[in-house]
Amino acid sequence: MSEPLALVFPGQGSQAVGMLAGYAGLDQVQETYEQASAALGIDLVAAANSGTGLDDTTVVQPLMVAAGIGAYRAWRASGGAEPGAVAGHSVGEYAALVVAEALPLPEALQLVTARARAMRDAVGPGQGAMSAILGLAAEQIDACCQRHEGVWIANRNGKLQTVIAGYKDAVAAAAADCLNAGAKRAVELAVAVPSHCPLMEPAATALQKDLAAAPFRSPRIAVIHNCDNRSHSNPEDIRSALQQQLSAPIDWPAAIAALRKSATTIIESGPGKVLNNLNRKIASDINCASLHDAAALKEAAAHWQQ
Repeated sequence: MSEPLALVFPGQGSQAVGMLAGYAGLDQVQETYEQASAALGIDLVAAANSGTGLDDTTVVQPLMVAAGIGAYRAWRASGGAEPGAVAGHSVGEYAALVVAEALPLPEALQLVTARARAMRDAVGPGQGAMSAILGLAAEQIDACCQRHEGVWIANRNGKLQTVIAGYKDAVAAAAADCLNAGAKRAVELAVAVPSHCPLMEPAATALQKDLAAAPFRSPRIAVIHNCDNRSHSNPEDIRSALQQQLSAPIDWPAAIAALRKSATTIIESGPGKVLNNLNRKIASDINCASLHDAAALKEAAAHWQQ
């Protein structure tokens, strides 16, 4: 291996119609989707190719986990190096745990589906929302949120990119305040549930039984968790971290800082370039790459070989 590297796995927001097309010729990606479809009893290949269900969080969440694992398997089959540490953004954390051999893929997909259902049921249809606030510091955004009941910071994605979540009207009011305070843009996200905020506490409680039954074991490589940006070896601590993750905000720059302690390269495994674009802004002094299609994957594998 030319240099120590970490892999990161995207969550919701990176899905797109035809997201498998870029991986044509990589058997591991197709095989992973077929394995995932068999485990869940739904056709994730059709969902990826046609877009059917991409507005349904119970489809998108397992779809993104399968996407991250498929790209990783193709990476390894192409000679790409094994990472020394992994992390995932939101549901991408489950893909990271599979790569670390802390949880088998079929069980991870079933757990993710239970997670998605719990999140969907926690807030009524159309009641919640999330908006990305661009060009304003998180401290100013937090001050805007505190003026409105029912809206919170959900994701700190970069120095000037923050996502807020909560009740729809409160999110809209806080976003308007952010624009008045100098934000460049406020973009409502096309998501079904307001993730990583206190409205997800009922979902966290509902997921507890499923987490307790899942066959977690100590990860073989470090997994940086969203809730505290630390790695955990005890399965009970992993279960607790995944439960907390649902209603706790994500601080992605802090996750990247944790990965940088052992890696000089950070590679995104999965479709799209959402995390790669964030990583380049957060850590402009280290190598960043993405495995968003077959060409990018093979190029990266040729450079960062085992």
